[in-house]
Amino acid sequence: MSTVSLKADIKRLRERRSSRRRDIPEDRPEFACSLGIVPDPWQMQLLRSGVPRVLLNCARQSGKSTMAGVVALHKSLTVPGSLVLILAPAERQAKELCIYRWHRPTTRWGM
Repeated sequence: MSTVSLKADIKRLRERRSSRRRDIPEDRPEFACSLGIVPDPWQMQLLRSGVPRVLLNCARQSGKSTMAGVVALHKSLTVPGSLVLILAPAERQAKELCIYRWHRPTTRWGM
């Protein structure tokens, strides 16, 4: 493969990557709504906060993992070169978050 064809491939992939992310809302609550998630008031507050770390003291099944997934997915799609870590007590839990929360939404943007 020649250098010219490699450069052409790189240019094509960069254009494809940037065009793919244009329709992703910058606003996290709007992004959550575009995924079909209607946030509760506390979830809206979380999504609007720009803090790097947060401690949530919520009941079971209140949407903590969903909101963490929305924040992580939004960052990974809108911040080039971002590092998003999914940590959980068990590998099964981390996989569930990644597969359930991330796989379906990213197919919407052709990823």
